[in-house]
Amino acid sequence: MNKKLGAAIKLRDLQQDFVDNLNAKQIDPIFLSQLEAGVQPAINRFAIYSKNRRAHLLKTLVNTYPVCQKLVGEQYFKRMVSDYIEQCPSYSPSLYDYGFHLAEALTHSPFVVELPYLIDMIRLEWHIHCLLIHADEPLFDWHTLTLISNDRYGDLIFRRPLNSVLMHSPFPIDRIWETNQTDFIGNDCVDLNEGAVHLFIGRVGFELRIDRLTAIQWAILNAIDGKRSLEELLIALDQKVKETVIIESLPVLIKAGYIANFRS
Repeated sequence: MNKKLGAAIKLRDLQQDFVDNLNAKQIDPIFLSQLEAGVQPAINRFAIYSKNRRAHLLKTLVNTYPVCQKLVGEQYFKRMVSDYIEQCPSYSPSLYDYGFHLAEALTHSPFVVELPYLIDMIRLEWHIHCLLIHADEPLFDWHTLTLISNDRYGDLIFRRPLNSVLMHSPFPIDRIWETNQTDFIGNDCVDLNEGAVHLFIGRVGFELRIDRLTAIQWAILNAIDGKRSLEELLIALDQKVKETVIIESLPVLIKAGYIANFRS
């Protein structure tokens, strides 16, 4: 074997072992034996990287879920996500996608038993995190829409903005999120018994939007998936929303930014 190739393979294996042990609960003593060199024992030198890894993952979760940490406190949050950091290491070259499974991981955690709204707050903050780094959406093309003849309207396929998401919660999580912003001014009391909310969460430029939807808006926007034609949409919503209401609602939804584009 070529000496350079052999050295490259050995280095690659060592790097992979390094990552595997960095994310492992217990360090492999055979791996440590390969690092034995220098004044300090390998375990001490490796611990530096292990502690830095954990600190960076914790900082990433804090930055992604700032309201959650504010709601429960810094130390409580740290304990709450401790197991997640150990059980869900990051193998991605970017930390932007770290924390994706946090809501599911904490669903049955004793840390959230007395805070039933916290799981939905985690989901909301994850949506916000993703939207803030998502590409901008072009403005709706009204001009092209006006050029389409009436007999072709039934073939139009509408879609929501790519940088948007719909979310339902039995708790007023939009109010909880709003009252925990650093620039919030006003009454910060939130009644958890206020009732369920249906939300449109999106971003236009630098503006983040968290809007409450009516039952009709929620039904229509849920049915608009970028695949159904308007005619198919009317059929799908036949038992929930009257056809005339849907037709009248579409311009309103477009102007509000809840529908971003269409194709025929």
